[in-house]
Formats: sequence, C-alpha cells, structure tokens
Amino acid sequence: MAALGAVTSLRADTTLVFNEISYHAPGNEISMEWVELYNQMAVDLDISGWSLDGGIQYTFPSNTIARGGGFVVVSVSPASLEAMTGLPNIFGPFTGRLNNGGDTLQLRNNSGRLVDQVTYAADVDWPVAPDGSGVTLAKLDHDTGSGTAGNWTWSEQVGGTPGADNFPFYNNTPAATKLVATNDVWTYNDAGMDLGTAWRNPAFDDSLWPSQGVLDTRAISTLFSTGLDTNGNVLPAGSLDPHYLLTAAAQGEEHLTRMAHSSMTRTIRSSWRGARSGRPRVQRKWPTLQYLADPIHGRTAA
Repeated sequence: MAALGAVTSLRADTTLVFNEISYHAPGNEISMEWVELYNQMAVDLDISGWSLDGGIQYTFPSNTIARGGGFVVVSVSPASLEAMTGLPNIFGPFTGRLNNGGDTLQLRNNSGRLVDQVTYAADVDWPVAPDGSGVTLAKLDHDTGSGTAGNWTWSEQVGGTPGADNFPFYNNTPAATKLVATNDVWTYNDAGMDLGTAWRNPAFDDSLWPSQGVLDTRAISTLFSTGLDTNGNVLPAGSLDPHYLLTAAAQGEEHLTRMAHSSMTRTIRSSWRGARSGRPRVQRKWPTLQYLADPIHGRTAA
C-alpha cells in the first residue's frame, strides 16, 4: 500500500502586507533603504510586538498601530528618510541589509506566525529598474499578495512614495469632471468672508447671491492672448502667431522663427471655487481674473 505524504505550504495571511521596498538607492546609499507595509483592512491593527525577519530584522514597539487602509514605513535610518521626504513617524532603524541582488522579507505577528512574505530579485520575473536607478520596487495594487512577481513594478517617481499610495488611480475610476460652458451664468459671493462649506451643498439657497456671466471667449485688448491676430481676430489653424518669436542657435548661427498657430488654448485662473449642476455657484473672495496662454505644453502667464 502506497504511503500518502502530507504536503504543507507556508501561507501568509493577508492583513498587513509588504507594499514598497527601497533596496538599492542610487550610489548604493545605505541610509535610503526602507520598506513600506500596508494595512489591507478597513480597521486599525495593533502590531505591537510584530517583527520583520529575513534579510532585515526589526520589532515594533508597544502601542504601534497600523491604521486601516494606512501605511507603516520602516527604515534603516529614519532620520535620513524624514530629512529627505518630510515623512514623520518612520519606524526603525532595522538591522541587516536589503540585498541588491534579491532577498526574502518576512512579517510575523507577536506570536511568531508568518503574516506576509516576499522574495524579490533583480532579474528573471522581477522588475530590474529598482536595482540602483533611483526608483523603488512598488506593488501595483496594494490589495494583492506580495509573493507574486507580477504584482510588482517600479515606482513612477525617483525615491518612491513612502507613506502614500504607489499608484492612486490604478484599478480605480478618476473623479468625474463636470464641464461648464464659458458663457454660463454663475452665482457668486464677494463679501470677503469665509462661508465655510455649507455653500457647496446643492440644496444651499443662493437666491440672494448676485450672478454674472463672466467666462467668455472675448479677447481683452490690453492682455496677451495667443491664437489671435493683432486685431483680436481668431487665427486659422496653420497661420503664423504674431505673439511668438523663437530664436535658436545652431553652430553659432542665430535663426529667427515665427511659430505657427495650431490649436492654442486660453484658460482662466482665479480664486473662484466650486460648481454644481444647473447654475454654477462660486464663493469669490478676490474678484480678479488672469488670462493665461498655453503655448505647446507649458502654461505661460500673460
């Protein structure tokens, strides 16, 4: 009779998980090594006596709370990381080193039970960009497991995002944006007083507020306005814009080039805030407008 052997596997709980790892900073700067944990639960978690194990070692002190949906950052040099990022409440220092070529990190609760584990590498299935380029090893979705290489990528910015979401809009729908016609009528309050937040409620009674249609496309002759000729008429696409003269030097010879107008836009910046369906409403403290031009990709003040 064949003997049946029981096969067991080490399985991590998914409560507090590894979410971001800075294991090889530029120049091999040891003081910039850190790990970030994320609480996948909506409730606070007491992690007093919990510990990091494997490549690095650290035990969390008494009264350590991982907030629901929050982050916990542990660094080899908390003071250095705080000075670099401004992030407070960094734990550490941990002992050991995060190996540049790969390592195993473990999170254990106060009973020694394995809660989460990740074994990263700088090759094969794992992203190689975090290995010395300045970006960190970052989990795409903080609600996924830590052991699968496909759940990890590199951070969008150098230095990573310690204490914050790696990719805030990943797997989420961005906030809806309501467009308001430039010739719409706005109600406003310019009394110069702080009205609190009640006025943002759609049911707020603004019938006594004055109204005015101010957002229009008319040119202001005294202000810079790209996309218009010297008489204020809209330029057709492809025509030369008189407001732009670009100079360039190639091999010592200067060239004067007039930029062609394609699809320039003009935006309005002011201290007006808020909008709602129907007639938009704003609280206006400083009734001033500033017209801006958007040449190519940058915004240039008039």
